[in-house]
Amino acid sequence: MNDFESGLTWVRGDEMCSLVSSIAQQGYRVYSITTADGSGRAAFFNAVRAALPLDPPVVSSRSLDALSDSLWGGIQSTDDQKIAIIWEDSSRFFEGSPEEFEDACSVLAEVAESLADRTFTAGQPKQVRVFVSRE
Repeated sequence: MNDFESGLTWVRGDEMCSLVSSIAQQGYRVYSITTADGSGRAAFFNAVRAALPLDPPVVSSRSLDALSDSLWGGIQSTDDQKIAIIWEDSSRFFEGSPEEFEDACSVLAEVAESLADRTFTAGQPKQVRVFVSRE
């Protein structure tokens, strides 16, 4: 498998295991989020808080903009240049909260794309891939 470009990619659930192995071999720092405990905005915020670097920390689950800014700052502050975010159990979340699922995917995609932009990162872009399971 070749290097990936920054952004969000849909992945079949049965392909996720081999994908994770491949991206780790390519030098990606792999973060996995899980929303197995439920769906809705609070479940997504909890999943991100539990697994991803945030700067500054996000306490509430109200503002997607605040989460986006915090996630951007957290990833930008890491030493890793290649980051993969895996959301393997997203189907259940989608079934319970389709609109909030769309919002969550938008946040992840926008963060990945803006971190790849030399202008937004003051010449220090990062390659961030988001892989979301789609059954």
